[in-house]
Amino acid sequence: MMRNASPLPLAVLQIFEEVSSEFPGAAEVTHEPGEGGLTLVHLAPARNSAAPISAAVEPDGSRVYLSIGRTTPLEIDGEGGSFTDLSSLDEIREIIRQVVQGNFEETVWSKGDTIVKAIGILTLKGQRVRIRFESLEGGPLTWIRQAFTATRKEQHRYTSYA
Repeated sequence: MMRNASPLPLAVLQIFEEVSSEFPGAAEVTHEPGEGGLTLVHLAPARNSAAPISAAVEPDGSRVYLSIGRTTPLEIDGEGGSFTDLSSLDEIREIIRQVVQGNFEETVWSKGDTIVKAIGILTLKGQRVRIRFESLEGGPLTWIRQAFTATRKEQHRYTSYA
């Protein structure tokens, strides 16, 4: 079944560029095609203490997947309203703007080089939104090996881009 192309990938790129332009020289926006027709957009801050943001946009506009900081994932429905009462584009704009302004923190648990869990806290419309990630990669043998590997916990309180 062929999916219909959507204007959403271009609109998401424009939002990244719009928010980045509010802080001249503080970040670089790049984009590239991804697997399965996804459009990938990245916002890389000049400051190491600020959280990077990436988006993967479905070609039909049904979903936008954001990754913030080290690993915090968000899935935004093409209709919006996933985390706020805003449309999808306004919700994406608000999320990116809040991260760029430094209103994001994350706690990451790692075993060796593998991130096994993360909890991100994003402030949206005055409310703290908690986003949880747990890795299920590797299967039972990996889980058994990881049970004997020390867990490292890191807390990141990201700064603004400017």
